[in-house]
Parts: sequence; C-alpha cells; structure tokens
Amino acid sequence: MVRGQGLAKIMTQSNLNANQINMVTNDLRSNSCDMSHYEWYTNVIHYLQHIEVPSHLNENDKRCTKLPAIRYIIVKGSLWWRNFEGIILKHVDQERAQEILNEMHTTVCGGHYMAKTIAHKLIRARFWWPSLFKDAQIMVKKFDSY
Repeated sequence: MVRGQGLAKIMTQSNLNANQINMVTNDLRSNSCDMSHYEWYTNVIHYLQHIEVPSHLNENDKRCTKLPAIRYIIVKGSLWWRNFEGIILKHVDQERAQEILNEMHTTVCGGHYMAKTIAHKLIRARFWWPSLFKDAQIMVKKFDSY
C-alpha cells in the first residue's frame, strides 16, 4: 500500500460514517429539504440525500461538492452545518441572514456591537451561513456611518 492511502481510506470511511446521520431513516423523503431556500447548495443537498454527486458535474465540481458536504446535515427538512467542535448550527439563506443581522444590531434586544461580537452571538444562538463574518462587518460599517 502506498503511504497515505491508508489514511485516505480511513478518512473516507469516517466521512461516510459522519454522513450516515442523514440516513437514519429508510425513508429519504422524510429527510428531503426544500431546495428553494438553498439554491447555491443544491449539489450538496443532493449529495446528502443520495450519497452520490449529481452526474452532470465534472470531476473538479464533484470534489468541490463532496468536501463541504462533510460539514452539512439535513434534519427535518432543514439544512444544518456542523462546526469544528461538532455543534450543529442552523444554516439560513441570505435573505433571512440579513433579517437576523438587522435584528441583532438595531433592536432593543440587540445592541450596537462590533461585527465580530455580533457574529459570535449569532453562532451561540446556533445560526450559520458562509459569509456570516463578512456580512456582519458590512452591516456594522453601514450602520455606523449614519
């Protein structure tokens, strides 16, 4: 066996085991996800539901679909993201993300915090989207310029 192949095989098996959380029930329809909210994640969602990448993708896109899919799970029709500590965070779409950010920064319950503080508070509240920190920075700059 070539050096590194054993490690790759172990990692592949552990990734498959990690994705088995999506296969808890035999009925995949109970695990189906409304893809209209996650249009840029349709390939990842397809991979999570069927444990295979869509056939129309080229080899590079297949790899780029499998790698981020390791951190995602589908629970009761919603897409969730697993952080490095294993905590599961609700993945929200861009429209809902802006509502949450505005609420966190401008309402009485929120407060005018710095961008990093807002992002960490949202993570503690179990919300996630890929551009969370960048969006928080943009929003704080926008409101602080008034």
